[in-house]
Amino acid sequence: MSISDISGKEIFSQNINSNMMEVNQQLSDGIYFVQFKSLEKNMLFTSKLVIKN
Repeated sequence: MSISDISGKEIFSQNINSNMMEVNQQLSDGIYFVQFKSLEKNMLFTSKLVIKN
């Protein structure tokens, strides 16, 4: 899983092996993109994340 800012800069990345995960990252207000990649099935899922503190 990775989180990138609106410019495409990766600000967080971590391999996950479960259905649930907690991200302890202080994100400023803004729009981010979260990507999940499956190596076994060669799949990519991208979602938009909006942070408003």
